[in-house]
Amino acid sequence: MSQTRALLGAYVVGDTDGVLPRCTPACTFSIPGDPRVLPWAGRYVGGDFRRFHAAIKDHVDVQDYVAPWLELWGDRCMLLMRERARLRGSGGRFSQHLLGVFRYEGGQLCSYDEDSDPWAMEEAVRGGEAAPPDEPPPPWIAAAGGWGGVRTRSCAAVRADGDTEQTAALLRAVAQAEVEEQRSALRSAAHLGLTVWVGGADPRLPWAGTASGPAALASVSGARGAAWRRELVGLQVEAYGGSALLRLRERVRSAAGGPTVEVERAVLGAARNGLLTRWWEWADTAALARVSGAGA
Repeated sequence: MSQTRALLGAYVVGDTDGVLPRCTPACTFSIPGDPRVLPWAGRYVGGDFRRFHAAIKDHVDVQDYVAPWLELWGDRCMLLMRERARLRGSGGRFSQHLLGVFRYEGGQLCSYDEDSDPWAMEEAVRGGEAAPPDEPPPPWIAAAGGWGGVRTRSCAAVRADGDTEQTAALLRAVAQAEVEEQRSALRSAAHLGLTVWVGGADPRLPWAGTASGPAALASVSGARGAAWRRELVGLQVEAYGGSALLRLRERVRSAAGGPTVEVERAVLGAARNGLLTRWWEWADTAALARVSGAGA
């Protein structure tokens, strides 16, 4: 946990020399977005990460960056963050919530995968404003204590939350049912206290935002089904106790026709007594906006 805090401190201020000594030589850094639009997006290996910090310094003024939630799962550390920034060239601004997944090997970072809102950043590149800076924290951030400080849990506490194998099976079934729009199955699998948060600033992805209750995820799935045709082509689930990280890959096209694109989603899920209690989701919003005819 202290490693992640030190890494994040160096990462945020652009101190590459403070990041790399804490990493393996072949450490990978995956930053979402289209590099043709977002010059800092892409996959970096080892010392090549300097190009990321150089691109950020050239193009972005980060105005606020806070991390309100941190959780350890085995060799992984999950960090939820909020960022507000201004683009130097266009003057556009964006605010977004990010998920950072740090994986360690022998005490050093061996991979960092980030999920964020590429549509919001692309909108700022065009000179727009995506998610105003005075945007209030979503309920899951408020429940974690607001934007100040970091809420942490030990790996042992996470594993004590529930049965890992049961959680993995439940989240796998829920992900399949969500893509296939099996709304009755989603309602049956949902806890009364289910909280659903879907990231994204694009107003033409109307299911983005927060909802709660046993029908929340079923409603999201139904709204997507009215707009898109989807096929699940890849699913990975890593569960630790009652919590899980899902990586979904699906083919998506508009219900009105048009091209099909492959899109990745990341979900932080949780279960209690065999029922889904949390579904926090990030996706490639820029690609989804293009499918819906909302992108450039």
